[in-house]
Amino acid sequence: MKKPDRLLAEKLLQISAIKLQPESPFVWGTGWNSPIYIENPRLLSYPDIRNLIKIEMAKEIIEHFSDVDAIASVSTGAIPMGAIVADALGVPFLTYFFLRRTHVAAHGMTVFSALWMQGIVMFACASLIFGAIAFVYLRYVNPGFVAMVFEYLADFYRQTGDEGAGALADELQTVIDKNAYPRPAVIVIGEMWSVMFSGSLLSMVVGALARIKRVPVSGGM
Repeated sequence: MKKPDRLLAEKLLQISAIKLQPESPFVWGTGWNSPIYIENPRLLSYPDIRNLIKIEMAKEIIEHFSDVDAIASVSTGAIPMGAIVADALGVPFLTYFFLRRTHVAAHGMTVFSALWMQGIVMFACASLIFGAIAFVYLRYVNPGFVAMVFEYLADFYRQTGDEGAGALADELQTVIDKNAYPRPAVIVIGEMWSVMFSGSLLSMVVGALARIKRVPVSGGM
């Protein structure tokens, strides 16, 4: 039986979710160089790989931490991973934890709209931080990142052999040839809007869940 790390590596290679550039390493937002890049959106679109990651991460947490109260992850790529691991462990994700704590601190008297608004503000602040960091990275740290992504996607869709994918590859190639890439500000604003919009919907659900469980007299979580 293959070890989980080897099995995962093989599966990620099979779906082309791993890109290696040892001679020209990728530059992370922190400024660190890395010879490897993993596409989280791609691996999340495969249920078997997603479940493998969820199970193995949950196992590691259980082995190293005896008492897990909640799972937290940073924006934005780690949020889906944190959410599925929290689901596997049956513990709150950090967004829920914050809203539940507010409700408990108010002795169960917090109205739904107040919890919803708190969640929206949390996502709004996170999107502002993310936007500032992303803009600096795209504009100054790695200005060729967008072009690299377009070239990679064009090559990927071209190699699939699908007619529709080939047409999309031609459109991407046109953008590359004309150097008509979207500006960093446009990309960042779009991502910020997406985070805030999805965050407002998520906050609505989480705010409702935070109020479902009755607050004990002792004020426990």
